[in-house]
Amino acid sequence: MLIYKGYCDILNCEIAKIHRADGRYDAPKISMGRKNENVVNKIRAFAKMSEDKDFYLFWFGLDSLTPVFWLIEESSYDYNFLNDYCDLTHLKDRKIVILKRDDFVFSKVLQYVQSRIENTSVELQKDLELSVELEAENPKFKDADVKKAKSYINEIGKQGEAFINEHLNKQRFEGLVSDFVWMNQSSEQGKPYDFYIKHSNGLEQWIDVKTTEHEFEQAVIISKNEIRFITEKKNTDYAIYRVYSKQELQAKLKICSGCLKYMEKLLRDMDYMTKSMADYQASLVNFKIAFVPSPISFNNISDVIDLIRFKSYPHIPYHYSIEDEILSHAAE
Repeated sequence: MLIYKGYCDILNCEIAKIHRADGRYDAPKISMGRKNENVVNKIRAFAKMSEDKDFYLFWFGLDSLTPVFWLIEESSYDYNFLNDYCDLTHLKDRKIVILKRDDFVFSKVLQYVQSRIENTSVELQKDLELSVELEAENPKFKDADVKKAKSYINEIGKQGEAFINEHLNKQRFEGLVSDFVWMNQSSEQGKPYDFYIKHSNGLEQWIDVKTTEHEFEQAVIISKNEIRFITEKKNTDYAIYRVYSKQELQAKLKICSGCLKYMEKLLRDMDYMTKSMADYQASLVNFKIAFVPSPISFNNISDVIDLIRFKSYPHIPYHYSIEDEILSHAAE
């Protein structure tokens, strides 16, 4: 993991320790490796952006054996924080400062870095969610993480549908909905929608529920079959119920509708690409699209609706391992 100002990401890294002439092993030896997207190249790229500044590298390891490199630019917010405790001006001569566990400074710096890692973890979880739903390979994540996340995200989807089921039951009781059918109540039916609703005013509507634990702007994933289904309906016939900020017993909902023109353009471009590839005797597999729900894609996005459940739903705990505690070794 490389942390620099607002940037946090997982990159390729080959690491060892430098063998000194006197027999000591210390300081990280970070090899460049063969891939372009690695820690060394990224550090150099950041340094070239501010060639008139000094840079400092704070490094340590997680229990998950992930090395973390915190790149600090002179006069930055991170620099000022660390300088209050370590007096970085001495580094120009000493080259290295070692923080040990029994040092008061160690705990202060550790708390600060841990907050940075936790923020990074959220972004990684968002990336992992997209990778799983798109069925796309991502070198950031191990196969075991993807496997666990897939099961967890499928469960999140079921929980989101359960929230909407209770919401529609309430609307039926209030007379706003005449009737509705939850297509996947017993098992996944593989249809391009999750609910069929008949409103009190006679409007029939097909609903797809898209659930995330993250914010509303987290990208929505939609398949080509779903896009084709939408283009066969009128604007008022289809809506995406975006369930977001989902917790165990509460979530938020925005109803997104009026996406026919947007989907028609997507389908046109997808069909064009499919026909073009056919000339090369090639085809696209698992064709899915990720897009951010916004006024560009939907004519109508409702105000926030608070969803509350009166009973818990079976929950599968999953946390990305980057939040593990930091190794007990000294951070150099």
